[in-house]
Amino acid sequence: MSNYPDFSPHDFRELGHNPSAHIEPQALQFEATHLGEVLQQTITITNTIPDTFLEGYWTVAFQSDTHSIDHPWMTINPQEIQGNDTVCTVTVDTRQLKANSHGEGQFIFHSRTTDHSLVVNFQVKTPR
Repeated sequence: MSNYPDFSPHDFRELGHNPSAHIEPQALQFEATHLGEVLQQTITITNTIPDTFLEGYWTVAFQSDTHSIDHPWMTINPQEIQGNDTVCTVTVDTRQLKANSHGEGQFIFHSRTTDHSLVVNFQVKTPR
């Protein structure tokens, strides 16, 4: 069971306005040049609707499995968003991965926006 609330558009119709999240970039690629490298990239989440407040949280999906961000080799900070312009740092620690491996998945941002869940695709590659 998740510790995060289940957001429903119905919950916010009474407020009159829903935030609308814009996420950049929509895809990330992490490619290590040597094993043991720590890689970082950022994702920016911006609320485009005035007089509203953006709240939400991240989960990650590897293949068809969805989890909260608790993988020791990949983190996103902050995991919970409360603000209208937030920069999140994604860190991949290849010290905990095997050489010559490749993986992909999605960061999923769950919020009370009119966009509902938003997705950032990612790929991770380690050297031979």
